[in-house]
This record gives sequence, C-alpha cells and structure tokens, in this order.
Amino acid sequence: FDFEGEQSDELSFSEGDVIQLKEYVGDEWARGEVNGHGGIFPLNFVEVVEDLPPAPVQKSVPNKVALP
Repeated sequence: FDFEGEQSDELSFSEGDVIQLKEYVGDEWARGEVNGHGGIFPLNFVEVVEDLPPAPVQKSVPNKVALP
C-alpha cells in the first residue's frame, strides 16, 4: 500500500518501494529509509522481507574490585 506521512517525522512511500529497516519504534511503527529519505512508518502498510538482526546479548560481568 502507499503511505503518505502526515507528520514531518513520518516516511512517505509507494507500493513496491523497498524500505531499509533501521529500528522498531513500539509494536506498530518502525524507522527506516527509502530513496534517501528517513522517518517512521506503520508496520501494517509493509511486509518485512529481511528483519533486523537480533540484539546482542550483554553478558553480565561482575565489576572488578581492587583490594588493599
């Protein structure tokens, strides 16, 4: 579907455009870039072809403490 952004931070696009997914913004919106323009867009207007890589898991490393 075509989407015409109503706010300055919303990304407008046409059916068939390929949007480069940058990040998810909540459950219903994402941030991306198409044709050199960036912004947020509703996920229900697009089909995610290539998802973002999983977030790296941070290992819990205890802080090192120097004893006298």
